[in-house]
Formats: sequence, C-alpha cells, structure tokens
Amino acid sequence: MNGCRVGWAVCGFTALGVILDLSVKAFARGWLTPHNPVAIIPGLNLNLGFNTGVAFGLFADDAALTLTIMVLVQVGLITVLIVMLYRTTGVAQACYAAIVSGALGN
Repeated sequence: MNGCRVGWAVCGFTALGVILDLSVKAFARGWLTPHNPVAIIPGLNLNLGFNTGVAFGLFADDAALTLTIMVLVQVGLITVLIVMLYRTTGVAQACYAAIVSGALGN
C-alpha cells in the first residue's frame, strides 16, 4: 500500500512539473517578444529566444533528422530515468521526477 502511494505521489509531482514547464513557456511566448529584453531588476533581463537546432545549433538545417534524433534520444532517456525513478526513494526520486517532467515538457 505504501509503495502505491509513493507511485501516485511521484506521478503527481511529474505531472505538476510538466504543467508548470508548459505554463511558463506559454507565458513567456505571450509576454515576451524576440530581441526586446524586459528588465526585471538591474542586471537581470528576460529575453525570448528559440534554439532551432540541438545543443549549440547542431542539426539546425535538417528539421526531419533533428526531430527523429531528438525523439529517439528522449524516449530512451525518459525510459532509463523512469526505471531509475522507481528504483530510488525520497529526495532522489523527487529529483528524477523533476528531470522526467522537464524532458516531457520539451
């Protein structure tokens, strides 16, 4: 019974992370415009930018290849992380759930 509660808590935490991730992205797209930074406090500006490639703009010219590679890598990593998530407990489990929610949000 206790394991079942932990499983639901982890699923809820992961779902909350996905919702938060997507909400922040939607808010940023609606509130910010490209090349127009918004000053929050002196020295801290928010600026909307998009990375059309992978890390450092890799594969930016081939959208189909990029999508295929990214989907395969994400499915593999999320699968590994979910297995690790259920093999751990406590803080480590919450950390894995946060990583999975970030990956699913992308």
